[in-house]
Amino acid sequence: MQKIKRSCKKKREISKKSKQIVALLLTGTLFTNLMITTSLAATTTQPTTTNQKEVNLKDPSPAYYWGASSPKNYPANNFTLHFSASSSFDQGDYFLSTYANDNVKTSIDGQPIEAKNENSTERYATSILENIQEGDHLIENDYTKLTGNDASVFSIIAPFSSWVAYYYNNTTFTGSPLSRQMFTPTTENLILRAQNGTDSPVPGVINKTNYGVKYITYARLAKGKYKLSYKSGEGIKVYIDGKQVVAKWTDGKKAKTDILIDIADQNIGNQSNTNQGTANQSTTNTSTTNQNTTNQNTANQTQQDIHKIEVRTYNRKSPQDLFFTFVPYVKTTSAMIKTIVLDPGHGGKDTGAIGVGKIREKDIVLDVGKRTEALFKDFTPFKVFLTRSTDVFIPLEQRPVFAINKKADAFVSIHANSGSTSASGIETYYYGVKTSQSFSLSPNFTGSSLPGGKNLGVKNSSGLSNNSSLLSSKKNPYVSDSLLLGQLIQFRLTAALGLQDRGVKSQSLAVIRENNLPAVLTELGFVTNKQDAEMLASPYWKQKAAEAIYMGILDFLETQGIDTECYKLYN
Repeated sequence: MQKIKRSCKKKREISKKSKQIVALLLTGTLFTNLMITTSLAATTTQPTTTNQKEVNLKDPSPAYYWGASSPKNYPANNFTLHFSASSSFDQGDYFLSTYANDNVKTSIDGQPIEAKNENSTERYATSILENIQEGDHLIENDYTKLTGNDASVFSIIAPFSSWVAYYYNNTTFTGSPLSRQMFTPTTENLILRAQNGTDSPVPGVINKTNYGVKYITYARLAKGKYKLSYKSGEGIKVYIDGKQVVAKWTDGKKAKTDILIDIADQNIGNQSNTNQGTANQSTTNTSTTNQNTTNQNTANQTQQDIHKIEVRTYNRKSPQDLFFTFVPYVKTTSAMIKTIVLDPGHGGKDTGAIGVGKIREKDIVLDVGKRTEALFKDFTPFKVFLTRSTDVFIPLEQRPVFAINKKADAFVSIHANSGSTSASGIETYYYGVKTSQSFSLSPNFTGSSLPGGKNLGVKNSSGLSNNSSLLSSKKNPYVSDSLLLGQLIQFRLTAALGLQDRGVKSQSLAVIRENNLPAVLTELGFVTNKQDAEMLASPYWKQKAAEAIYMGILDFLETQGIDTECYKLYN
């Protein structure tokens, strides 16, 4: 039985109806084995191609492409398929997205869903399903193939603010899509990113180059002014409620661009069919005809803030690097702009540790540092600086001076560890406490809530408060803040990478000792350990490490009274 999950509820008043549109797509060579990313859960049905003709009629979300062929034991034309299966839903708003050649009709608990084609020339259809009740529901899809080539059927019921992605092996979106994926955020924030680089977005099905992707979502957006931000490896188009608002349909990299969009209330019935109250909590087929009639009378009131967002991209030559957000516009003040300095260790003649497979510490940490920098530039208004952005040697004493001159609010030096082949795990250092005790955060934290009542879900196992008399330093005076910064980054890194938590420790290291601001040095793992080294050499895990450092810094800034919620990738 398939479980359809919704993202968690908004914790802030402004977010009750307004959501930042996000879905993080980390695709690439590891994509087929690592379908759960750090910021969203990806539900994928691998499409059936002309070389894979089996069909599962108990699939509640069919995704099949047979081309000129047909399912096993079926004729090439004039056949029907009846898909029927139960799925478990969380309560909330959903949308149906279908594509069929020639036709598909979907029902839930025996009630037909009236889907409307997007336009007369396309086979896509969508429909709104408001307030589906929690529980198991029977999903049925009746597919009919008449004559002609390109037999295909795709049908899925997705939570609001999730993205349904359709993939083509061309850049003009001709013919049928060959694959479909659904990306459901695991955070209140919604981000759309695709960073498969030169790899296929769906290995074994979609080309590495010359492919197109169509992303569709529905979301509740309160009326007002929004900031739309985007960048892309190549062409990008964005539609809101069918109206094109971005049209950069040319080859070549598109730099990050921000535009302001006014969102007004509307009658969703003008653009898409709507189904209300068709799903009861019970799996029995209770009639809801009268309920539907009543609900339709108030449909305009409940649907004024429902909007459809569609993003189209293609890739011909440049590596895919799609980024898209859509957030309520907030005027940025100088007090909101914080400065971060990231310090990739070693460089140039100083290789740092050399580990399994001859991986070099200096290369690993520079890669992670640049990935972390990109996250801050893409998602936040903060200033971010690298002590080095190329393979150059920077003397130790210049690194803290650089941060102080930039008037940084946080300094994070990024390193990789070395030791015996059995040594493994992550540890983070700060300067100040003369003790051998190792401090770390555990998942049982019940104190130190963040502003607005948000709890980090972590525990300060050190037992030291920020005002502890034990926290003192003749050099860097920001001892308690450095300890907290280290704990938050350590917690995020161990959770993201799944390596041993070696704790947060005090040590007299020049780059953190000679600083005059919250400063830590984090060791991502041991290059001399086979498992750690394999992860540190992997682009996927280096991205995970960068995201964890980014999130840890945001957590820290939030403890300093800065609202970072809309910049976060996951909870």
